[in-house]
Amino acid sequence: MFSILRKRFGDEGLSNVVTSATKLESTSAKEIAEKLQLEIWRTNAKSSDGVFNLLKLNEKSDDILQSSALSTWVEYVLRLSSFKKDKFLPTG
Repeated sequence: MFSILRKRFGDEGLSNVVTSATKLESTSAKEIAEKLQLEIWRTNAKSSDGVFNLLKLNEKSDDILQSSALSTWVEYVLRLSSFKKDKFLPTG
């Protein structure tokens, strides 16, 4: 699904669609949009630090644990770690 949407809209267009979808009232639309956003970041090789700053978590020193963006960042880090682990091929 991601590759089809990416071909249709391009990276920037897809990011705009995802941003718009996260503002909808539908919970399922928001979940799909968030998953697409995570995939966009991974495909564009965004580092965990880069996404942390993009979500402005670096500016939330006192209330970082209250931020909904923190769970998005944690999910991205877990996906990124999982993706890298899957790419590992042992030698020997």
